[in-house]
Amino acid sequence: MQPKVDGVAVTLVYRHGQLYQAISRGDGLVGEDWTDKVRQIPSLPKAVQGALANSVLQGEIFLRAEGHVQRKMGGMNARAKVAGMLMRRGEREPLSALSLFIWAWPDGPAAMSERLAQLSAAGFELAQHYSHRVSRVQEVANWRERWLTTPLPFATDGIVIREAKEPAGAYWLPTQGTWVAAWKYEPVAQVAQVNGIHFSIGRSGKVSVVAELEPVKLDDKQVRRVNVGSVARWRRLDFTVGDQLLVSLAGQGIPRLDSVIWRGLDRTKPNPPVGEYHSLTCFFLTDGCRAQFLSRLNWLSSPQVFNLEGLGEAGWNRLMMALPFDHLFSWLELRAAQLKEIPGIAPERAEQLWHRFEMTRRQPFRLWVKALGTPLPEAALKASGDTSWQQISARDELAWQRLPGIGPERAHRLVIFLHHPTIVALADKLHTLGVAGFD
Repeated sequence: MQPKVDGVAVTLVYRHGQLYQAISRGDGLVGEDWTDKVRQIPSLPKAVQGALANSVLQGEIFLRAEGHVQRKMGGMNARAKVAGMLMRRGEREPLSALSLFIWAWPDGPAAMSERLAQLSAAGFELAQHYSHRVSRVQEVANWRERWLTTPLPFATDGIVIREAKEPAGAYWLPTQGTWVAAWKYEPVAQVAQVNGIHFSIGRSGKVSVVAELEPVKLDDKQVRRVNVGSVARWRRLDFTVGDQLLVSLAGQGIPRLDSVIWRGLDRTKPNPPVGEYHSLTCFFLTDGCRAQFLSRLNWLSSPQVFNLEGLGEAGWNRLMMALPFDHLFSWLELRAAQLKEIPGIAPERAEQLWHRFEMTRRQPFRLWVKALGTPLPEAALKASGDTSWQQISARDELAWQRLPGIGPERAHRLVIFLHHPTIVALADKLHTLGVAGFD
């Protein structure tokens, strides 16, 4: 067993004795190339010999923290700090605060003791030092408690138990390791008083509840709010302003509502938004539609669509308050002179915004299909070969079902979506605005 080091997972590839590549875990199948950054970690061996000369190693890049006691000091937001250092661009100084814990050599020697010995000799000594053979559950529990309460050189969030014999690397798949298990520490929790409750409407029309809290410290995070989830869950939990909630940190350090600890006598509750919201509402700005409309605009700014950096909810809100917005793509009708007249937007920023808006007209057709919220998998659109709205709107349900990832139910929803009067009207707007694929 080993401590579960809290950092960022990485795969190291050595070829002919040299560090060839360092890849982040990503989604488990495809990750980012961090080779240049990882080479700046002084403690990382850049050259190896023997069986390691052509090898693939799995490990965790962590923030060195000598004398760190997990129970007293918490996680230090270690994972986010490491990821930030690795993703920061333009800096070439050594990342001396970082180090590496190798937890697997998939195609190394069959005996774990031999794998650990060779890794230690090559400069990856932490794995051998913090790996312990166990044969009983009580031994595992004892080590878990020991690593939680005694000083270590890194933050941890639990322990990992591994079988001595592991399958070859070709058989490793994300979330399917039957030879390894993690036993995480109980999340840090605090009782917090509810100071307010508000509702948000997502772009798909889903209404979510957020509880504003009297600030509490969880691990190393100051928590002021927690996402409750749906209105139905909020009603089941039956809490309001003045009540007290038990809040902890879930995965990635996200605050989580565990339970209601205490309820006051006053049961007055705010009312959720009135109206029916769904995937075909609020493409046009009408009474009661502002929240979902704003969520749709935020989606357009995201990296998944047009990647309008620096234009978030506050920026869209400012534009909507200062200039006429009728439909989701009204910003394409704006002129640079109009943007320059908006209070709080410098002339240079206004010029940049206008230029970025104009550039979206030339974005690929597939991104405009996504911008509309079309329930169409990207793989299916690619397989179709369609490059215009006229082509995709001409398909019937049977034609859609011939494409990957589309069954009868999704095909039916697609046809309804594409021929809905709101979507037809928006497509006409994009045609008028000269967007490629809608002419």
